[in-house]
Amino acid sequence: MSIAVKVKTKKEKKNKNTIQKQTITFSRKHVTVSSVISIIFAGISLLSFIGMCIYSAVNKGDAGPAAGIVPIFAMIIDLAGIVLAYVNFRRENIKMKYVTIGAVSNALLLIFYLFLYLTGI
Repeated sequence: MSIAVKVKTKKEKKNKNTIQKQTITFSRKHVTVSSVISIIFAGISLLSFIGMCIYSAVNKGDAGPAAGIVPIFAMIIDLAGIVLAYVNFRRENIKMKYVTIGAVSNALLLIFYLFLYLTGI
């Protein structure tokens, strides 16, 4: 974790003596819009999985092609969320907590969807 510090020096004259004053200013870290979008993508992906589980349960296991198409779109959304998080990892002066949450959640959901497709569940 790095903190950007700017040190300003001011010279004041007092009784013919030079006194140096130093002020330290800290730059505030901010949350980027793309890191929030990455977290929203993970939420959409998770909600689509839960929705497909409910849809399949209501239809008694016969969800049809929708049960296969929706998770593919969710995997694409997860890939987009990972790319957005990766772009934010290279920026400076941002809060890494939100970027990390977006990257990890999208990656875990992507691995989960790949596991489901490869095992054929």
